Amino acid sequence: DDDFFRYARAFQQADLVLFAAPYWDLSFPSILKIWVENMYVRNLTFRYENDRCIGLCRGREAVYITTSGSPIGENDWGSGYMRAVMNALGISNFTSLSAEGLDLEGNHADTILAEAKQRVLQAAQNLLYP
Repeated sequence: DDDFFRYARAFQQADLVLFAAPYWDLSFPSILKIWVENMYVRNLTFRYENDRCIGLCRGREAVYITTSGSPIGENDWGSGYMRAVMNALGISNFTSLSAEGLDLEGNHADTILAEAKQRVLQAAQNLLYP
């Protein structure tokens, strides 16, 4: 019941979780990792059953949005990590969206962002009206 866990309690009750973080060093900024560490609260967001972690979060969806100056390709470890975390905490439906190559010469950042915005809006529409 400690106030320290208020964000973990809110997370545990959330229907939908949305993350937006830039792609940094093959992942995301460290502050997001610190947030994740604060969400792992035994008997609140997960519990152990025998030797297995059981997620206790009630959320039905998690969406991860990222941007990068170069192509991410197979090195999207941030998205993979967040997918694994959400699954461990009980949220198995995970969508990852990105706007990549924003800093490459010859690429049109405005066009890339506009296309990414359309994918985000479509994902939001699918979440609201499945």
